[in-house]
Amino acid sequence: MTATLTYQLPEERAEHLLAIHAPQLAGAFCDLDEALRGWLKHGHTFATPDEALQACRDHLADSINLARGET
Repeated sequence: MTATLTYQLPEERAEHLLAIHAPQLAGAFCDLDEALRGWLKHGHTFATPDEALQACRDHLADSINLARGET
């Protein structure tokens, strides 16, 4: 089976980029899910809900940057 996605560039550039980067984004979300599971299962050191939320945001940003090849 073959699937072909067609985009009208440059008008649909955002949709095109989302489609080609979807596997990396899915990986970043899986990585965040694993981190959340670990924190719930093994505990964490977050003192406030805001610290926990910031840790989630930081972890997601790091995962996305890693998927992009950035450090």
